[in-house]
Amino acid sequence: MSFQVSGGTAIRGTIIATYGVGDSAASLADIATHFGDEFRIYLVDLLGHGHAPRLTDEQLEDPFAAVAAYFAQDLEQIITAAPGGLPVVLMGHSFGGSVAAYVAQHNPQLVDALVFEDPAILTAAQAQVYREDAANLAARMRKQGSDPAAAITELRPDYPAWSTAEYTGWAQAKALVDYRLVETGVVGTAASHMDEEDILPHLTMPTLLVTGDGADVLFDVPRLNQALSSPKVEGAIIRGASHTVRRDQPEAFFATVDAFLDRVLPHTPSTPGVSAFIREEYKLLTEALPPQDTWDIPIMRESARTRNQPYGFLPGISATEFAIKAGDVTVRQVAHDELQRGEIAPELVFFSVHGGGYVGGKPEYDDVRHEALVQEFHPVVVVSPEYRLAPEHPYPAAVIDTVAALVDTVERFPDSPIITYGDSAGAGLLAQVFARLEDFAPEKSAKIRKQVNSFIAVEPCLDPAMNTASWETYAAGPAWFHRSSKISWAGYLSDSKPSFAELIPADKVLVPPTLVVVNPADPLRDEGIDWARRLIDNGVNTELHLFSGTVHGLATIPGTASWNSLLELIASFNRELT
Repeated sequence: MSFQVSGGTAIRGTIIATYGVGDSAASLADIATHFGDEFRIYLVDLLGHGHAPRLTDEQLEDPFAAVAAYFAQDLEQIITAAPGGLPVVLMGHSFGGSVAAYVAQHNPQLVDALVFEDPAILTAAQAQVYREDAANLAARMRKQGSDPAAAITELRPDYPAWSTAEYTGWAQAKALVDYRLVETGVVGTAASHMDEEDILPHLTMPTLLVTGDGADVLFDVPRLNQALSSPKVEGAIIRGASHTVRRDQPEAFFATVDAFLDRVLPHTPSTPGVSAFIREEYKLLTEALPPQDTWDIPIMRESARTRNQPYGFLPGISATEFAIKAGDVTVRQVAHDELQRGEIAPELVFFSVHGGGYVGGKPEYDDVRHEALVQEFHPVVVVSPEYRLAPEHPYPAAVIDTVAALVDTVERFPDSPIITYGDSAGAGLLAQVFARLEDFAPEKSAKIRKQVNSFIAVEPCLDPAMNTASWETYAAGPAWFHRSSKISWAGYLSDSKPSFAELIPADKVLVPPTLVVVNPADPLRDEGIDWARRLIDNGVNTELHLFSGTVHGLATIPGTASWNSLLELIASFNRELT
């Protein structure tokens, strides 16, 4: 990974820029200068360029695929390091534009907008010309790299508008390029059997394609018009510009890009913390939270596993795990030992569904909370299902597993009232369970609905649209981010298209009495509030609470003021129902 980082506090987002064959990140300095006040800027060296590694013999068999894969890895690492949740813009010239287009097409969840400067998304004929000229191009670059001063002198008459920094960066890059890559003649996509028909129509994010009117441009007027038939692509022709549009006409180029970004990106999106009141105890906890890297789920899960070491229960309290009779679902049960041994029956059962954005989490990560419930409401058992996670198992797999575990719980504790409890995605999953009980447990649904006393929905994650005001205000968190949520929902829903009612039911026949708790500084806040209003208007016995100064994921930590308040609310809400 090789890149240069600049910019301030990333008020608007992150720009990741790259370039054409034979250039380097040093040739992009004016991008950092122009956008640095409002964006965090990453100027990236492509594989085989600048200070990035050279290509291996194996990678040279399909160099475009190798460069694209390397750039995709860079993209994931940059997003992990960049300020969380803010928009990401890819900018690419020529070869860099084609690489950015390909990576964005295959990783749409990571990219919010694209800016192409005459990208090398080639026709077959164009690709053939470059392949035939490969040896000459490599020879020219070797010569330029061996004598940069002479190369600049030769270049100036053809490109008189470039700045001194551009000349210097261009010449220095020629000494650093992998000449074996240049010798392949691969400078864009068609050499790997891809062209604009394979890429541009499939882009799902706003895209600007800027080209010039010079004789050497790859996207002349007919090709640009063809590109504009793609639904997300808009274009611009900069007069007096060659293939190197930005360097030939910088003022016109940046004015065009500025206007595009002003249209498609929020001008002042949120920054972590915004100006909301957050209690000091939660500020400290927020700073210690790990990144929510849902774009790299294996690493995110491993990080969670490492952090959540086996919990040491208080004497007399323990956890057991067992597979239920139907299916392969495992449940974890926390209770006092006499309840585990069956010596006494529980007066109450908590059916607790863990969060994790539908893509992470395990029941044992909630052991400390479950122990606190056991202490507060004894004699009680807490049952938590280990449902299948997305993206490996998209909707409705988790619903089916949770329904199966709920059926098993009703059968094992037929005389005990059940409080269903879920936080974040766990609350959303329980809402989906109540919507589809008749689909997945038709013979048991009536019994379950009768035995479930209430639904405790804490910071519920409900709506994949993510279009409420709090999603705009808290796109960058704290704790949970727009990008993380977008990727989680994409993995969870996959190709399925459940109805609004299946995801966010509000029918009093389906949803039990519900206690909704939201955080003030949380992107999920408003969808929880909106849902509570719908529940109320549809006749569901509903309470809505917003704790002071809390953020997503931290209001239910035992020992905090909000957790103690939540225990009191659960107790009082359920007392009124009996």
